[in-house]
Amino acid sequence: MAARKRRNVSRLLDPRWGNVGGEMRLFDRAGREWTLANEQLDVETARRLYQDPDVPVAVAEGGGGPTWIDPPDRPRRWADDLQARTFDASWKPPHDAPGALPFEALEFGSDGDRLLLFFDAD
Repeated sequence: MAARKRRNVSRLLDPRWGNVGGEMRLFDRAGREWTLANEQLDVETARRLYQDPDVPVAVAEGGGGPTWIDPPDRPRRWADDLQARTFDASWKPPHDAPGALPFEALEFGSDGDRLLLFFDAD
């Protein structure tokens, strides 16, 4: 029996962590590779991508792998924390998460498709 090849799935590779060289890359739930396309998203662009059900959306925080936000869960999650934590300069960590950092909204691309990642750069 041949050994199964391990695939990158739901993984973020950031050269700032020292574990990879080159550019920031992300692998989605299916193992598809995405590369950083835009790291300066304004609130309107991020909101438009976030509301598009064809655009995958993930959150990566605390140095962990991405977690995915499916379209039915997006309105609640945007209102509960993503909008303020990403775009409100006065945002402060809640008392139950004192070490939390603000998010950056990053756009990734793969073969003409787009992906939105909220990343705390931890």
